[in-house]
Amino acid sequence: MAAITIDIDTDLGTLDADLRRAGKMALRGLSDGLRDGHRQYLRDNLDNPMPFSENSLYVIGTPSATPELLVGIKDQQAEYLQYAYLGGQRDNALTPTLDANLDSHGNMPCGYTRAVAAADGFWMTTAKGIRGLFADNGAGGLRAVALMLDTEYDQRLDFEDEIEGIVSEALPAATKKAFGQVFGGSGK
Repeated sequence: MAAITIDIDTDLGTLDADLRRAGKMALRGLSDGLRDGHRQYLRDNLDNPMPFSENSLYVIGTPSATPELLVGIKDQQAEYLQYAYLGGQRDNALTPTLDANLDSHGNMPCGYTRAVAAADGFWMTTAKGIRGLFADNGAGGLRAVALMLDTEYDQRLDFEDEIEGIVSEALPAATKKAFGQVFGGSGK
C-alpha cells in the first residue's frame, strides 16, 4: 500500500488562532443572515409588517473566549409582538373601529383618543356592556371610534423554530465564506 503525504498550507502554530478568527467571522456573517431572515419571516407570516416590527431582532456577539450569539426581540417591539409570538388574551384592548382615523401603519395616532374626547367625543358603555369612545357622525347620530374589547390571539409565530430555521439556512454559507477568507480559497 502506498503512503500519501498531506501538506496543510497553514502554519500549525497559528491554527488555533486562525480557527477562532474564522469562527468569529462566521458568527458575524450569521448575525446579518439572522436579521435578514427575521425580516423575511415576519413578511411571510404577518400582514404587511412595518419597519418597526421588521427591525425587532437584536443579535449580540459575546466575548471572543466563547464566541456565540445572543438573539432576541427588542423590548419595545416585544411588547407589540408578544401576542403574535405567544398568543393569549388581552383584556380591555383599545381596538379601533372602521370609523377611526388610522395612520399609515394602521394604528391610531398617538393621542388620538384624547383628541377625539376633547372634540366632544365621549366614553360610554353600550347595551352589551362594551366600553367605547363615540363621536358625532355629523348626521345626528353617533359613530364608534374605538372599543375596549377582550381579545383572544392565536400564536402565529414561533421564535425558536424561526431562529433554528434561519441558522440552518444561513450558517453554512457564512462558515464557508469565513473559512475561505482565513484559510484561502474563494470563500463563496
